[in-house]
Amino acid sequence: AAGLVRGPNRVLVLAPRMGELGAVLVEAPLMVGAIVLAGVWLARRGVTPEGSGSRLVMGGVALACLFAAEVGTASLLRGQSLSDYASRLVQPAGLVFLGLASFFALWPALHGLLDPRRS
Repeated sequence: AAGLVRGPNRVLVLAPRMGELGAVLVEAPLMVGAIVLAGVWLARRGVTPEGSGSRLVMGGVALACLFAAEVGTASLLRGQSLSDYASRLVQPAGLVFLGLASFFALWPALHGLLDPRRS
């Protein structure tokens, strides 16, 4: 949800001024913060499962939902085909996004390892 809210600002305001990669790099720390805060908030409410394996599954399902939303948004709002969307992922800004998406998927398991109360 944070990316969907931040996306228009990145695309319409930041990218024309500093390029796509610059805009993504400005947004990346905000997205990492949103991922961490949301994950901690969910963990404190007991939403995250116990066990690293279960947390990895949770992250994988969340990643699948993220990519479904990304592809749907790219198709509906930008008119991009799946191949157009995929070709953007191998560009520098897309690689930054893939790094963020990987962190997003791994965060439930990482948080479990870093927070001794959740082990």
